[in-house]
Amino acid sequence: MKARWPVAVLLVLSGCVQHQWAPGPTASEPINQVSGRCKLVAMGADKGYVAFGSQSYVAGAQIGNGIGNLVRENQAYNACMEASGFVPAEQQTTMSSAPQNGGSCGGGPGMPTTCH
Repeated sequence: MKARWPVAVLLVLSGCVQHQWAPGPTASEPINQVSGRCKLVAMGADKGYVAFGSQSYVAGAQIGNGIGNLVRENQAYNACMEASGFVPAEQQTTMSSAPQNGGSCGGGPGMPTTCH
């Protein structure tokens, strides 16, 4: 059963894709301002969890809850960025609108907001 943990963790974390963000055609605010607001939204996505039982069960529940919170935070951040008119830089190359600085912008929960 221990061999299944890494596979399960990888499957869960596959939902945590970090993007570099670029302004889309509807983006109207600076990347730093939008990213900061979206990080605040993402911090509110955490869910608390209380577990009772053996130490190993409680430890497993805490690890699972932590992973779940990371996935929720990342999904909330990504949804907020998209709702603010930003697109993943991978998609930006197919769009007619380029970032004002000619590069891509990044950010995400726990990541600095950068444009290059």
